[in-house]
Amino acid sequence: MCRDCGFFLPLAGSLGTMFGVCGNEMSADGHVVDCGYGCGAHSDTPAPAGGGSPRYDPYDDGVLDVTAPDPDAD
Repeated sequence: MCRDCGFFLPLAGSLGTMFGVCGNEMSADGHVVDCGYGCGAHSDTPAPAGGGSPRYDPYDDGVLDVTAPDPDAD
């Protein structure tokens, strides 16, 4: 629902109780939305491509060498 959205900009005057404008860059510009129905920008926004951070390769902890501690190392 738009009335709880951070992008919702209510209209001035008595129309502001039921209608507003969506300020989300993914929504259609200049469309008036009903507070109860929404603009659809959140559900129609495509998910970003990719499977994770492009800066780092996945960390594989299966390549670690696990050794038992030396009991005489005090």
